[in-house]
Amino acid sequence: EDLKKNASDNNKPSDDPIDDSPEAEQIKISRNLNLGSEKKITILEKGSMESLELSIRKSKLKTVELKDEKISNVSCIVIESSKFSGYLITAMAKTIVIDENFLNLVKIRLFAFLRANGEEFNENDSLNLKLQEVDFEEWALNEAEFLKKSVHDGNEVAMAFFPTLIKNTLLEQSAHISMMKISLTDLKEDTIVEFDLYIHLERNNKYLLYTPEKSILFGEQIKRLQEKGVTHLHLRVESSESLKKYNAQNYLNDKIKSFNSKK
Repeated sequence: EDLKKNASDNNKPSDDPIDDSPEAEQIKISRNLNLGSEKKITILEKGSMESLELSIRKSKLKTVELKDEKISNVSCIVIESSKFSGYLITAMAKTIVIDENFLNLVKIRLFAFLRANGEEFNENDSLNLKLQEVDFEEWALNEAEFLKKSVHDGNEVAMAFFPTLIKNTLLEQSAHISMMKISLTDLKEDTIVEFDLYIHLERNNKYLLYTPEKSILFGEQIKRLQEKGVTHLHLRVESSESLKKYNAQNYLNDKIKSFNSKK
């Protein structure tokens, strides 16, 4: 109904063929972009706002606001395009597990919007991140490029974009086809790893579990390995996706730490 109203407001013909696909919705939205507005906003910001509004489920429940809430569970879309690079983060009020169906709709519509506007990008999966607790709204207002909010099922939902050059960690082929190796310099000390890390024993060509997934890799461990001439640790090939989560969490947690120290 909102799309029809917008179309009517912009004098669009009433006999247009009906196409309810996400791509069709975003093409209609892109035609209605107000490029002459006083505030210059990017295609990514416009697409995030419109995709959020199209995906929410309205409710008569009293709205639970994000303001002043400490948030740690968020969803992240890695944005890598010719114009944009960074992390698009979504947080919801009073929730431990974010509504995945809702977020998937937002992602589908956002990517359709970007395609409709000629944007070339890598279509990445969403990542569920566990961050340090932070007042999400205050943090985003101070640190993000933009913050967009709406209400889904009575809970306020916010989407914020943190621009950065995405770190694509170089993984090299290990001795076994099922394993890859990662440089110690690409691992953050005193931080939880999101994948199993192994040491390769060249003498018998075996892999020894060194740091299990969800455990901390301590700086002292890295230092001892380097002193012994070890330059790489190893992870399973299928853990490469978890590496994206690891890098995103480290970047965003560093920003949260810096923000909290300023406060």
